[in-house]
Amino acid sequence: MATGFDWKHLVTGTWPSWYERRLTLSLFAAGVLVLIHCFTQSMSPQMQRNTRLQKPWTFRVDLNTATRSELEMLPGVGPRMAAQMIEFKNGLPNRRFTEVEQLLQIKGLGPLTLEKLRKHLVLTDDL
Repeated sequence: MATGFDWKHLVTGTWPSWYERRLTLSLFAAGVLVLIHCFTQSMSPQMQRNTRLQKPWTFRVDLNTATRSELEMLPGVGPRMAAQMIEFKNGLPNRRFTEVEQLLQIKGLGPLTLEKLRKHLVLTDDL
């Protein structure tokens, strides 16, 4: 019976080199797959736990001391709007905002944009 495999090597314990290489590679690949599976199973609850605890990062900008580049980081504020905000602030008494709603007087900045910005804005009373 010719099957392509010489069974006498099983009895004598001498394996052909191609079989050793293939067996070694197969066992190595199986071991790597088992390790990957174990690692992902052990890490996924920890990763899920960490992502649930983290809050989205937010930042705050003081309207009275912010530079143009700081204002440009705000959502919906580009270079032109930032320049208008600084120009408007410089036209106010004492060059200071007293309330966030004063931004509504700037052309192009409406109530929806103000609501997006509100959580990022702070006003200080320092003179």
